Amino acid sequence: MSQHSNEEGEEEVKKKSKQLTLLIEKYNKELEKVRKKCRHNDIYLKFIFDENGASKGLRTVCKSCEKITGYPNKSQSDEYYGDMNDY
Repeated sequence: MSQHSNEEGEEEVKKKSKQLTLLIEKYNKELEKVRKKCRHNDIYLKFIFDENGASKGLRTVCKSCEKITGYPNKSQSDEYYGDMNDY
């Protein structure tokens, strides 16, 4: 492969990356607006991971809009994990 075609490939990657980044930002802003309207009345517990797959831990999440609303209290955590005192 020639250097010229490598450069064209890099430019295409850069262009596509920028387009996707702009779209993600646009949709994240729209999602934020929707989530602000949500009352987050019905929550569930979900184990959250970051973009690299590392564990961030257990969080409370809205069933309607999927927004992370906070951290579970002790009784919620105990119910999710089971009572660790049983071991």
